[in-house]
Amino acid sequence: MKRVIVGLIVFASALAVGSRAAAQCLKPVPGASPALSLSVGPAEPRVDFGKLIGVTMTNISGHDVLMWKEKGGDEKQVQVDVRDENGNLPPETDLGKRENGHVDPSELDPNQLKGSGACVTVKKGESIKLQIYLPRLYDLTKSGKYTIKVQTIDPESGAIVKSNSIRITVR
Repeated sequence: MKRVIVGLIVFASALAVGSRAAAQCLKPVPGASPALSLSVGPAEPRVDFGKLIGVTMTNISGHDVLMWKEKGGDEKQVQVDVRDENGNLPPETDLGKRENGHVDPSELDPNQLKGSGACVTVKKGESIKLQIYLPRLYDLTKSGKYTIKVQTIDPESGAIVKSNSIRITVR
């Protein structure tokens, strides 16, 4: 439980430490309804399936939504959780530990949390599609079945929005 809380704190800190533009874009209102939904599935086209996933962030509100779009890889836009058949995390890369909040905050360099990007408008009913190459975050050289889900902070409510789970087989 402590690790999950620390992970959420690190994730929220990564969003907060970004640029001033991110703060202008993200103005959550506690108690507001979430504006986004997340779904995860195979990436299209199916390139290196089992290691490349597609994430769709959809505006489910009745209005346009401003959200922060991070530059430098879609892996920085959401937290990606991968678990083996026993529910264990596979070994993570340095980027994976940092982006997914599985690191002790005392080990972080604040410069690693700084990002760049821009506020983007996601129109009512529209989606942003991300492609995430899992080996940037996790060592998936061990064959087996893995469960994957993603989460992010909703830009309007500040709530954690979670995706569906998918199962992949790495050979």
